[in-house]
Amino acid sequence: MAVALKLVRAKLARWILAALFVTFVTRIVVLMATADLSDMYLTPLLDYGSFMHSAEALTSGLNPYVHHAGIQPPPSAPYGVNLNPPVSLLPFMALNELVAADAGRLALQIVTVLGFMTMLAILARRYPANAGAITLATLVLVSHIGGTVWWGQIYVLLGLCSLAGILALEKGRWVVAGIAFGLLVAMKPPFVLVPLFLLATGHRREGAAILGVAGTLSLVPLAIWGFDIYRQWFDVSTSLGPVHYEGWPRGSMSLISASVVVFDTKLPGFVGSIGLAAGLCGWLFRARFRLSNAEVAGYALLVAMVVSPISWPGYLPIAIPAMMARRLDHGMWAGLVLLWFASGIGILVLVASCVRQAHRLVAEEDPLPEIQPLFAHDIPDATTQRVA
Repeated sequence: MAVALKLVRAKLARWILAALFVTFVTRIVVLMATADLSDMYLTPLLDYGSFMHSAEALTSGLNPYVHHAGIQPPPSAPYGVNLNPPVSLLPFMALNELVAADAGRLALQIVTVLGFMTMLAILARRYPANAGAITLATLVLVSHIGGTVWWGQIYVLLGLCSLAGILALEKGRWVVAGIAFGLLVAMKPPFVLVPLFLLATGHRREGAAILGVAGTLSLVPLAIWGFDIYRQWFDVSTSLGPVHYEGWPRGSMSLISASVVVFDTKLPGFVGSIGLAAGLCGWLFRARFRLSNAEVAGYALLVAMVVSPISWPGYLPIAIPAMMARRLDHGMWAGLVLLWFASGIGILVLVASCVRQAHRLVAEEDPLPEIQPLFAHDIPDATTQRVA
């Protein structure tokens, strides 16, 4: 019976991986066949441009979370302003001159690729049982590493934080785990589910350490620029338009994004996200005596990918350590299913966006009305908003 069950699980795993592979390939084909990017971006720097624009605005005493017509370079798109929390502005300002040079951007891209390869090598060495060729190939595909390098995103560096945190929890090094996951939470607040789930399952020392590091880092911008910087970030975070949730043309993977596309409202997505997070937290609490702290953190990383208000495909390296960890077998199955579901949302988002574009063209409307400024305090008043 045990042998038969093992064979069934192995066959099921192959089918899930195959389905995941086909789903993501389909998504890429749909994107390449339908996306017209010619007029969408203001600068070839893409996300580098958004980070540099934000840093330059703050250096000039302006609101870093809006598009300023007089600040160069412009963000990646009129709606493509920096959405990361204020603590992210510190490294963006420090790296501004490096990113401005072609050689500097190339160096960062090389570091990103090497960082991703290092992550997979460490995981394959640490968990050889979960490092089969099909698994690694699928994880490379779903990691969106090509898009991350091309766009100039920071997700691989955050994935290394996730890797360090998982390994530290396994070895009982709660201080290192606190620093690693604290950095992740400070840069991407939806991953606060990691310390919250740890606290809920009795791992108070680890959860408190993560919250302590994240909270301390988040206080630094407050000490430098005052409370106004957080008000500006809150304004932009709560004023997102449909183009952000639809993720055109890349496709956000969150339940809220799917809700906006399918129902034209965020409410079902919010309710589903809260229900999913609460339900998983309750299950982890009931199973807390047979789950390690690393397993709990792994589940939190996986569910945060789907319940985050916006979850780009580039977030996936953050969850890869959770899926490959030796003691996260159940988490790996759950993660593959979630990624399959999330990639399906991505295809739905792209198809729905294409249908809407076609409808607007037939109706002789502006095909991309969402690209107009989305924020009440945006151009032309942006230049008058300064950081207190």
